[in-house]
Amino acid sequence: MRRIIILLTTVFLVLSVYGQRRGAYMDFKELVHDFGKVTQDHPATYRFEFINTGNKPVVIHDVKSSCGCTTPSWTKRPVPPGARGYISVEYRTLNAPGKFHKTIYVYSNAKNSPVKLTIKGEVLEKKNPVEEIYPFKFGNGLRLSNRFVNFGVLFKDQKRTKTIKVYNSSSANLTVKVARDRLPAYISAEIDPQTIPPKGTANLKITFDATKCNDWDFVRGRVLFVINGNLYYRNWVDVNAVIRERFTEEQKKNPPIIKFEETEYNFGTIKQGDIITHEFKFTNTGKSPLIIRKVTTSCGCTTTFYTREPIKPGQSGVLRVKFNSAGKMGKQHKVITVVTNSPDPTSNRVILRMIGEVVPRR
Repeated sequence: MRRIIILLTTVFLVLSVYGQRRGAYMDFKELVHDFGKVTQDHPATYRFEFINTGNKPVVIHDVKSSCGCTTPSWTKRPVPPGARGYISVEYRTLNAPGKFHKTIYVYSNAKNSPVKLTIKGEVLEKKNPVEEIYPFKFGNGLRLSNRFVNFGVLFKDQKRTKTIKVYNSSSANLTVKVARDRLPAYISAEIDPQTIPPKGTANLKITFDATKCNDWDFVRGRVLFVINGNLYYRNWVDVNAVIRERFTEEQKKNPPIIKFEETEYNFGTIKQGDIITHEFKFTNTGKSPLIIRKVTTSCGCTTTFYTREPIKPGQSGVLRVKFNSAGKMGKQHKVITVVTNSPDPTSNRVILRMIGEVVPRR
């Protein structure tokens, strides 16, 4: 009898918590995990668990990390009220000695979205053999210490340079050049020296010049090599940065504000192959002209159409989104990211969503 009373009391308390929250709500056990000191032998992984303490299912739309060195995975299915879900995070420790502090943002339909998670720790130094110091193998015995270069946040008036170590593991000289004709205008790179002796090293310097980049938010590019006269197009160094706008105090005081009538559209149930078009209507409720800098989607099946012209205060506009369900099946959660010229954090980067279900066409 005592066990039954305790069980009923627990159920009552849980239901009471759920009853206090309308809608979906992600309640994490912890928001910060400290790995302490770890080695470079294996990636550092951790699983953040949460319980849905709301009264509607939690649907995770997207999870973003602060750098490419951190890879998240998460519960793909809707999490019913009272059920548990997870966000799993993997931090690549190889060739990354020193302290680290990374953030992960969880975007969902929950009332407390986005949720900020943090991992931190320290990767210990390690004396590695050549294959571990230079783990990325290119053509003719060329090896690199890294093939992912993240420049982080760059303002439009900034440029930054980073260096990668290059190693010749072959028994002959290697002549290595950057394929300059394959570089975007905002990326420059050079190898010094270009002729690398057997077991010798060189430095690859890569510069990201945001002043030459006609793009915003997350931007990427590639660095390809010509080794002994041959272009190696299957091996490249991946370069990325987040381009931000630097605002004056006057702009901060009189910002444009993009206000959408809705940020989520449920198209219900459609048949595979159907095309859904929806217009997200918005108004500039701010004090200066609004410019949509960039719109990206989470899937190539989703395309957008919008005006590039400035929208004056008080004027309205439309962002048209088209979803092509060809090849899709089941629950669909498409994320549209809108980047504007607003210094206001609620308007600088806005998340829109299209959700629904695709069923077979019979």
